[in-house]
Amino acid sequence: MPERIASGRIVATEAYLPGDAASHAYRGMTPRNGSLLEPSRAYGYIAYGTSNMLNVSAEAAGIGADVLIRVLDRWRA
Repeated sequence: MPERIASGRIVATEAYLPGDAASHAYRGMTPRNGSLLEPSRAYGYIAYGTSNMLNVSAEAAGIGADVLIRVLDRWRA
């Protein structure tokens, strides 16, 4: 954020291995998920029009495996 740092505590995740049909990378690269096929990348999206989601790639280039950060509690230090 331009004026401050946003932070939170991750409280729910899901992991998707290569070949998992539930992964956004399962069907190969699309304009939406292209970052998942590159190492150490992330992309955010809105699920069902209400929930912000964050996927983070978890494998080498070209291998579709990722971690979905499903729930982030607001947290202040």
